[in-house]
Amino acid sequence: MLTRNIILLALNVFGNKAQEETMLQNRLYFLDKLFANASGIDLNFQHNSFYCGPYSEKILNDITKLVNYRLVREEISGESYRGVRSEFLSSFYELTSAAEQALRWIEEQHKEEAEKIKELARIIDETVEQMNDKNLSVAATTHWVLKATGEEMTAQSVAREAKRFCSNITDAEIDRVLEFLRKIGLSEPSKDKSIGLANRGQREVRPPEDCSVGLSDDLFPSRSH
Repeated sequence: MLTRNIILLALNVFGNKAQEETMLQNRLYFLDKLFANASGIDLNFQHNSFYCGPYSEKILNDITKLVNYRLVREEISGESYRGVRSEFLSSFYELTSAAEQALRWIEEQHKEEAEKIKELARIIDETVEQMNDKNLSVAATTHWVLKATGEEMTAQSVAREAKRFCSNITDAEIDRVLEFLRKIGLSEPSKDKSIGLANRGQREVRPPEDCSVGLSDDLFPSRSH
């Protein structure tokens, strides 16, 4: 299944509310990880490190195509200088009415895979309601760093990386990050009563290798690459 079809399915599950770009990137990052855990297949979003959380240029390119196909509506908030878009502008995305036919086709052609994606997207949508933008970005970045370095997802390692990524994060916010990761099954239950923040030295963090797999390269009808 093409990644832009996966994005359409996820946006539909996330409801009739506009998704801010950073939050959508983070939600899709966790969708990728949950799907990989459940099926052993990487959705091939190709996330890399970014200051607001794991970022996928492929997701942005796919969304641009969906906007051009008029299946997704984009609204840009903020200001630009002389018509040039700033990196600090925020984009919000929501499905258009034209997406309904495309969604029906995707669900008919990929019934089992589409159902699994929707099931996992619902888990994220329900769990993320307790998280603000900052905490979700911290959760995504912390998980990405620990996966990239091969370190276990313990309460101590999560807390340490969260503090490193966001120096003004509070212990209560770290607890929410930990609880979120545990609820979606990406962190081991802690045996410790406290988070026990630890100091750590700097080390190089490299992006994980591309885990591209052979998902079927199809597209909904009447559209072209």
